[in-house]
Amino acid sequence: MPYGFDECSSTPTDSLVPTLYYRIPKEGDELHEIKESMMDDPIFETGIKYEMVWVFKKNSGAFVDESVTVECAVPFMAEDKDAPEFDCSSLINIMVFPNYLLENGDVKYDTYASGAGSNGNNPNKVYTLERYFDEGYLSMHSDVIDICGGDVTVDVTITDNQNGNKKKIKDINEFKKYQFGGGSESRSYTITYTFTDQRFNSKTCEQIITVVRNAPPVPNCPTSPIVMYTD
Repeated sequence: MPYGFDECSSTPTDSLVPTLYYRIPKEGDELHEIKESMMDDPIFETGIKYEMVWVFKKNSGAFVDESVTVECAVPFMAEDKDAPEFDCSSLINIMVFPNYLLENGDVKYDTYASGAGSNGNNPNKVYTLERYFDEGYLSMHSDVIDICGGDVTVDVTITDNQNGNKKKIKDINEFKKYQFGGGSESRSYTITYTFTDQRFNSKTCEQIITVVRNAPPVPNCPTSPIVMYTD
């Protein structure tokens, strides 16, 4: 911090305590005081040129013109190098069976898992990823914010780990309808989320979805209690 002395003071060797301000040169010479209680506040926006200004006043006393001041000014600009905040550990890996249809007591499996039907939902079908969308484990994460202000762009890409094919997802409806195909063996997919702020700082997280084929039998259990009589 700069320091100064008042040579006309009775104690000229005592340093003067400056008042701290900032100003935006392109808006004129208006000074904005930075009080101690504001030190942790988000005062400065990124991309704007500021000046940090220390203003020294003469010590008060008899025959002292306290309007006489001098300042030290240092130009600076706040830069945002921090990526958007997101907890990658909140992305759980998911293992599901393919969608299946309950029809006349029989269970018929699809060859894929999804969160919704491609042409609307069949009320008799179980979409095995639907609950993960409903509970927020699968999402476009459009609620992520940048602590420095501004919008965050979220890119979602699904990679088929079997053949390397990639699909960029545009919105939540396309995400729900995406068909995570299965096979004779388990098949996995990597969902890559890339969060990018307006200063092009980015963070990437990954989530794995595995579709398994060794589904257990699905019983058709009675909904009402069974009453048994004895002789």
